[in-house]
Amino acid sequence: MPGPKGRSGIAIGALILVAVPLIVHYEGNVPHTYADVNGVATVCAGETGADVKWGMNLTMEQCLARLDKRLAIEWGKFEPCIKRPITLNQAAALASWEWNVGVTAACNSSLIRKLNEGQSPAVWCGDLLRWTYSGGRQLKGLVTRRQGEYALCVEP
Repeated sequence: MPGPKGRSGIAIGALILVAVPLIVHYEGNVPHTYADVNGVATVCAGETGADVKWGMNLTMEQCLARLDKRLAIEWGKFEPCIKRPITLNQAAALASWEWNVGVTAACNSSLIRKLNEGQSPAVWCGDLLRWTYSGGRQLKGLVTRRQGEYALCVEP
């Protein structure tokens, strides 16, 4: 799917096609408000924020439309932190990771620093495996998610 490309070299339409199924696989797609592992109001594919209110009830289609829109917004905030071209698989892995950890943490990470320094994907993709803690404890679901993101990141 053609579209404008940023510094990373990735068109947002292509990214959405690859990253959305990955995010839904790890986040799920719950059409009503629930508490995440830290008690934060969450809806659909792990969405939090000011527009997520307790008692929300959406359809699965509404959730997927929100994810497409929010992913484009999130990538628009995160992609400028990436100063080198990356592959679509690397972008999808990074988009899934950033969706989970947030743009500030992602942009300020050693992973992005290593990517921008030109270190090999084997090195900077490996940093994904370090992001397995939430609320000060390691979570099995995050270990599994990071292993999947890592596998996609290093895939040619």
